[in-house]
Amino acid sequence: MTIRLSIPETERLARCLAEATGESITVALTPVRKCDLQRRDAGRSFSQYLIPDQRLQQRIRERQVLDARAPDDLIGADDDGAPASSSTVSAFGPG
Repeated sequence: MTIRLSIPETERLARCLAEATGESITVALTPVRKCDLQRRDAGRSFSQYLIPDQRLQQRIRERQVLDARAPDDLIGADDDGAPASSSTVSAFGPG
């Protein structure tokens, strides 16, 4: 099958690429077009990862809360975000 390039600049570029690679125009253009399609579909490809990620997030939200303390209390931070005294907070709860 022959590729018909109706835009002179496109044909010139295709011929230059084919000459530089030592391939036919068809063979030389195939990876270029694949790259273009991958770049165009990059947004769609990313969305394929969102659906499983959203399911995982939903499963995490549905899990039972084992420790209802605030995040800063869990890691032992004071009001300024600095580590609190180890005598008042531990990884196993206050005290």
